[in-house]
Amino acid sequence: KQIHQITTNQIMEDSMRKMLTLWSAVTLMTASVFAQTTVTIELSDSYGDGWNGGNLNVAGSDYTIESGDTASFTVDLNDGTYTWAYTAGSWAYENSWVVWTTDGELFSGIGGDGDQNGSFTIGGATITDIYDIQYVADPDADDASPLNGQSVTIQGIVTGVKYNGIQVPQCRN
Repeated sequence: KQIHQITTNQIMEDSMRKMLTLWSAVTLMTASVFAQTTVTIELSDSYGDGWNGGNLNVAGSDYTIESGDTASFTVDLNDGTYTWAYTAGSWAYENSWVVWTTDGELFSGIGGDGDQNGSFTIGGATITDIYDIQYVADPDADDASPLNGQSVTIQGIVTGVKYNGIQVPQCRN
């Protein structure tokens, strides 16, 4: 399998402007569109006086409660594996946290257990058929891909090419 990263602008420009000549058999099967996932970080302090020097580092950024009993943060992360680490402050047993996405909880913890760390994974590639990248309802009126401007990763083996370059008449998954 070969993996190439190109933008949909390049796909459309290349298919409109250039004639692609392939000497080897290739079939374009699928493309992946990578999206960000919103991660919610909810911190709590049972006494209500903040985390007293404690913090939770999620994907390289520190989060804490300066004062009060709760704080909530969101961060958008690309698909991948990330680390987290809790550093206990004074009265760590008052601290707790839950980190989640719309798909469910990623991790949670209680500060009374002392310094802690781990990792979590966000998603995976969303696989999109090449047809969905190239299809437009009326090419005479609008020939822009619905994914125009987004980065996509194409993987597969191309076995045939139409006269205009990249568009493959029949894609198999």
